[in-house]
Amino acid sequence: MVAASPGLRCGTGDIDRRAGGFARPRFANDGDAGSGFDHAFAQQNALAVANLWPNLERTIRADNPNIDAGTLAELQREFEKIRLARLHEIVKDLPTIYARHLTAEQMREIAAFYRSPTGQRMLQVLPSVMTEGFALVLPRMRIVTDDSQEMFLKLLLERGLIKAVRDR
Repeated sequence: MVAASPGLRCGTGDIDRRAGGFARPRFANDGDAGSGFDHAFAQQNALAVANLWPNLERTIRADNPNIDAGTLAELQREFEKIRLARLHEIVKDLPTIYARHLTAEQMREIAAFYRSPTGQRMLQVLPSVMTEGFALVLPRMRIVTDDSQEMFLKLLLERGLIKAVRDR
């Protein structure tokens, strides 16, 4: 079991019973790294919304050609808020996973890193790095998956481990 330490905040309740009694640390020191993570997460979301918004705005304008800029700005803020809430739902169990793989001391060291100048810089640039990385990787994942499976099936065929490549 990973125990919460002074200065290392834990999520709602120190123990998550679903995770076999592991603590759910937040890598935060009373707002320091935690607020940095929160800011980075919000910044990541804002960058993604900025990339998604032009298509959404075109869709809105197609049915509402006279919509004013103020209403569009309000809708964009609402979309950003909705998306951020959904992202928080998706990652809420990540601390439990960290707790299973890292000791309390390692988590304290990571929190200390994020309080350092280099860690703070990492928190600043990570949203942009992640946005650019996802933009590069995600569109190619289906191709990688399909190509990998096709190449592996050919290998199995060559080795006589399957008789024919069947339609997927």
